[in-house]
Amino acid sequence: MIALILFFVISFALIYSLWRLNRIPSNSTLLFLKFIFFLFLGTQFWAIFQHGTQTAGVAARIPFFEAFIVCTMNLPNPTIQWASLFFFILTLVFCLPKRVIK
Repeated sequence: MIALILFFVISFALIYSLWRLNRIPSNSTLLFLKFIFFLFLGTQFWAIFQHGTQTAGVAARIPFFEAFIVCTMNLPNPTIQWASLFFFILTLVFCLPKRVIK
């Protein structure tokens, strides 16, 4: 139960901070850094959702901090995995970096 609450709080905080960061349009290097952070967060949420399944015969893995995430959240946990899909969709909709149009 604590892992579930901790996952929700941290996920909402990360998405909110990324949303606030990406509200301001930017160019070049800063846009690239924002996009890298966006990809990192989205990849983590998608990988947590996919944990324990097989894609093309290969087991899905979490790319960053797998041992810590699996141990802390007791994966596979269906509630956390479906919530992770929800957070992945929120990340895609609200956190895509904006570019300055000249």
